[in-house]
Amino acid sequence: FGSSRFGSGEHFPRRFWIQASAPRQKSWSWLLAMALSQKLVDADSVGNINLKEARGGLTGARAAQLMEEYGPNEIPAVVTPLWKMVLKQFTGTMPVMLEVSCVISAFAQDWPDMGVIAAMLVVNAALGFREELKAKNALEELTNSMESTITVLRDGTPQVMGVTKLVPGDVIHLRGGSLTPADVTWLEGDQLVIDTAALTGEPLPRKYPSDEYGGDILSGTTVK
Repeated sequence: FGSSRFGSGEHFPRRFWIQASAPRQKSWSWLLAMALSQKLVDADSVGNINLKEARGGLTGARAAQLMEEYGPNEIPAVVTPLWKMVLKQFTGTMPVMLEVSCVISAFAQDWPDMGVIAAMLVVNAALGFREELKAKNALEELTNSMESTITVLRDGTPQVMGVTKLVPGDVIHLRGGSLTPADVTWLEGDQLVIDTAALTGEPLPRKYPSDEYGGDILSGTTVK
């Protein structure tokens, strides 16, 4: 089992023997990583949660309160207004060249040429806006259809739900191949082998919990 700074995580037991090795000298990069990890832990709300009491998971009512307080477990999406998308179609090398040509034609009072250039500018902007809007809608549909799920203890019962519905204090189950859905603190179970390459660039996975890395696992890492 594990616990999280945004929730908690657990791992089904696997029994095996391990041999202790001599402690390695801690590098400056390790010290910086630990300082950052401790700063994140100190600033996180899970620090006020009794982890021993949290092992049974949250009640549905408490989870609803925390969802109202903290919001969904996701990075807020940046929504581009439609007017900015339209305005964007009139910036860039080709649109600016057409706009300059249109102004020059107006000063020269060459109205037929100005009308043709203006029509080209508007048609080009309309086509660009249409394609960008289609791509935006397709990306949103793909993102919504690929939402990850995780096993969570709610009201003492394991439930499978989307990771965006996690709240601080949730107890979750992590297994091999799982993507850590939030910053988590290990509660109990077997030692986890975590691939942190996406965050640290390290080629070798880390073991949690351990004297070197502690029991706090950052979001975005993968259980091996």
